[in-house]
Amino acid sequence: MSSPLSGDLRHADGLLVVVCGYRDGMLANSWFRAYRRLKRTVKLGGFKARVELAPVTDLPPNIDVLAVPPSLADVAHATPGVLECLVTPAEGLQQAFDQLVERLVREGPLEYGPTPGPAVAVHRGFQALTERARLFD
Repeated sequence: MSSPLSGDLRHADGLLVVVCGYRDGMLANSWFRAYRRLKRTVKLGGFKARVELAPVTDLPPNIDVLAVPPSLADVAHATPGVLECLVTPAEGLQQAFDQLVERLVREGPLEYGPTPGPAVAVHRGFQALTERARLFD
């Protein structure tokens, strides 16, 4: 099964842009939680993707995936420049997004980004870290 996203992405850096749209002035708590879960999934998965939250009246340009609740399905399909729409209630958004991610990784347009390096602990106290256990006479 081929989708519009199975070709080249429009962004030079290969970044997949996912926007969770909501009705202007009416952001439901469940939809905000679903957005946070998507953002966490992308971050923990290490994907080259960006998840944004925006009202459907003020969507950014060059959206790859637009996720909206069923009440905004007609607006989502009429939005120009969107390659794929996820129309699902907030409770099913994570599962639909997981299926989309699996398909995009398999077909190639979604890649893993660079992994962050190891965290470095810096001691900013009075003594150097190696001298903390020394006893002074």
